[in-house]
Amino acid sequence: MSTSSLPESLRAPLLVLAVTALCGAVAVAVWARPGAGGDADELLLQQLISRPSRDIPGVLRDAEGITDPVIRQAAVMEWIRRNQAGMDTVAVVPVCEVLGGIAQDACLRKATSPHLQGIAPQ
Repeated sequence: MSTSSLPESLRAPLLVLAVTALCGAVAVAVWARPGAGGDADELLLQQLISRPSRDIPGVLRDAEGITDPVIRQAAVMEWIRRNQAGMDTVAVVPVCEVLGGIAQDACLRKATSPHLQGIAPQ
């Protein structure tokens, strides 16, 4: 199958997957879809995950600004992973609520489960 018969939006991901399969490596990539936030979502993701655990209003603003639900969930879950040790589990509830549905449930479980908490930095 020639890639020239595929729409332009599918060529790059297909090429990355083919190269990844040939190299025997595993890769995770996020592609900007037409109509999605693209660069703005990526910028907000980086901004969100770098926020400290006490900056809940900033995290909420960034999460609500991310238009792609997959990127939003990845950003919130990464922020929780990085900040679990110093996190107020009651304050994080509104952050998880931004996700909605099954993602919200997973977020709340991760944020409020003591056995999933990280070790506090010394």
